Amino acid sequence: MPPRTTHRSPPAHTLTRRRALQGAVSGSVGLGGALDSLAGPPPRVPVQAASHPVRLRVDATATGRPARPQLLGSNTPWVYGSEGLMDARGQWLPHMIRRARELAPTLLRYPGVPDTHDWRQGIGPLASRSPVFAYPGQPHQTIVYGTQEFLETCETVGAEPMIQLNLHDGDDATLARLAAAWVTHVNQGTLVSRITGRPLPKVRWWELGNEPYLMEATEADGRPNRLMLTPEAYAQRVNAVMAAARAVDPTLKFGLPFAIDTHSGQPWRNGGDEMANVVGPQLGFARRVLGKLQRPQDIGWLSLHCYMPQLNDPQDAQGRPLPLPDARSLFWATVAGSETWRHSLGRAVRLWRDHASTRHLPAPPIAVTEYNAFYSTRRINGQDAPENTWVTTLTGALYVADLLRMMSELPEVGAALHWSLNGNWVFGALAATPVGAPERERPAAGALRLAAQVLREGRLLDCGVQVATTGAVNKRVGFCAPWPEMPLASAMASRNGQKLQVLVIHKDPDRDADVSLQLDHAQVRSAQLKTLQADATFDAPETARASRLVQRDWQPAAGGDVTWRMPPGSIALLTLTLA
Repeated sequence: MPPRTTHRSPPAHTLTRRRALQGAVSGSVGLGGALDSLAGPPPRVPVQAASHPVRLRVDATATGRPARPQLLGSNTPWVYGSEGLMDARGQWLPHMIRRARELAPTLLRYPGVPDTHDWRQGIGPLASRSPVFAYPGQPHQTIVYGTQEFLETCETVGAEPMIQLNLHDGDDATLARLAAAWVTHVNQGTLVSRITGRPLPKVRWWELGNEPYLMEATEADGRPNRLMLTPEAYAQRVNAVMAAARAVDPTLKFGLPFAIDTHSGQPWRNGGDEMANVVGPQLGFARRVLGKLQRPQDIGWLSLHCYMPQLNDPQDAQGRPLPLPDARSLFWATVAGSETWRHSLGRAVRLWRDHASTRHLPAPPIAVTEYNAFYSTRRINGQDAPENTWVTTLTGALYVADLLRMMSELPEVGAALHWSLNGNWVFGALAATPVGAPERERPAAGALRLAAQVLREGRLLDCGVQVATTGAVNKRVGFCAPWPEMPLASAMASRNGQKLQVLVIHKDPDRDADVSLQLDHAQVRSAQLKTLQADATFDAPETARASRLVQRDWQPAAGGDVTWRMPPGSIALLTLTLA
């Protein structure tokens, strides 16, 4: 599940990510009348007339690196028929499954909310499935989207399946047996698609729970949290579950949820300006877990979640809410967020390589199993604060595109899965719409579509970028670290046969970009430009006006650079057909 708020080492009045998720779903989290003055539409940043140059250079004859299709995954939680992919009768909504097929995620992760999930409650005829617990404060619901339905969705959209195991609701022996039985059901049985009649895909990606480093010792009402495990107890459970599952399938490798205490790698300090990635009882989580693993060689990948900028819920000494950062600061923190994660992912790998229990082993690849823009879950008199919905603006999509660009440059990242495919409050790439209603995709879907053109096939090429930098990102905002010399554009490129494609992320919110591409050792026959743009930063969240795709086709002049103009804060895909 996505994080819904951030924290330092949380005092009693601070919402944790997990608690805020429940409040965001149920509408039960309120902050009273103290924030009335903060409500209202998001401020618009006016566009200035000036432009600035962005110069790109690509060698079309370079060998390049393999394409990265496994960066194009997504998440499909079990709740609410996978957030609107199916109806309450267990029928796929044709328009939603068609849109999912068009988006074509290469990996799908399930069940999204595994902490209390018993997969056995989601198999068999729908009439035999009883309503079960989903979220605190929410009515029980039937698992309409169970294992069979999930695997059939993977078959339909062409995705490889990833399953998260329940490591919290039960004791070590019980959960080990439950995991082994699920592996047997999926990988040793013969599940057949009700759609095609063919065997359903086997599962090689098995993740050991979800965000155990965010499990607190108490519930929001002060009661003990029965699901909470210390890092040492979690490692003990991992040992039991891996042993039981490998007894069924000795070839399995597992994904280990992983988090370093702070993005900087420095110890968290009470009163410091850096927020922790883990809740108080889980400080030192990664180091403590690695120290108790019996067979770390069975860890096939490290699972990390990359949200940005993730605002702490700022409060004064009496616990009263304070204003959130201004829109300008939040824009810069969003478009600079990928650099914070570049360093943080590297530090996670180094922790594995330096730890006494794992330094003798190769570092496993990273799977970023959840990522998206994320701002706030604050509620004002029962309504979402404006910042909550900014995930659904083009600014949020800029982060999605730039993070994919950054991850494509890191060989340590083996997979990435956007949170999430559809619905899911503000996080789904596709808005969940009923039959007959106008279909709508959020700007993140547009960013994913454009990035997929570069990442899915062919060879990735180095793309040089010459552009001015900004000093605007000169202080920490949420989780985003200062980046005082941030380039105002980034890019990635690929070649597949005679087709060369360049994705450009333009980060200046005020000025147009005059882009020129110098293409070495190649002649261009034709050009097509698709630009995802908006009227202003944070414009029109959760509406069809949040972004629009503009296409232009032309034949560039022979022998010169390919040139075009990009509007402020936009994403462009240039497709060239080479002679």
